[in-house]
Amino acid sequence: MITPPQTETREEQHTLGIRKAVPTSELKNVIPAFSHEVFEFLKARGIPPAGPEFLRFHVIDMPDRLDVEIGVIVSQGTEGEGKISPGIIPAGEYATVTYTGLDGYEASKTLMEWAQENGVTWDAWRDPHGDAFRSRIELALVDPADEPNPDKWETLVAIKIATSP
Repeated sequence: MITPPQTETREEQHTLGIRKAVPTSELKNVIPAFSHEVFEFLKARGIPPAGPEFLRFHVIDMPDRLDVEIGVIVSQGTEGEGKISPGIIPAGEYATVTYTGLDGYEASKTLMEWAQENGVTWDAWRDPHGDAFRSRIELALVDPADEPNPDKWETLVAIKIATSP
């Protein structure tokens, strides 16, 4: 199930995560490995998550390569260490959809088609490595640790809309 696209204003959010360019085919392996590392980092330092786990697409070069970040929202800016880096999900106007299950591709496609039909321009640019986005995220609304059935997982896809000059 995919909800109809809508827009919403989102506040700035602090994050801790791991960013890496990976072959598209490896994403399904990278997400759980990096997620585990981030949560172990938080646990070792007594840092509670202040929001859901996320997958952020910095640069997309389909079907070959993705520059992604896997992380978690935290309440304030916190120093990272090693592969774990602090970051910011910027404030602004976002277009969103929520999907249930594992098919993020269809949800993203729905959002992209809606944007094209409605004259929405993303806060994005062409990068030498693909299509770069100021903020294109997927937020886990249902924690897989709490719900083992992936058919019941809910994920919010949010892409930052370009602001007028």
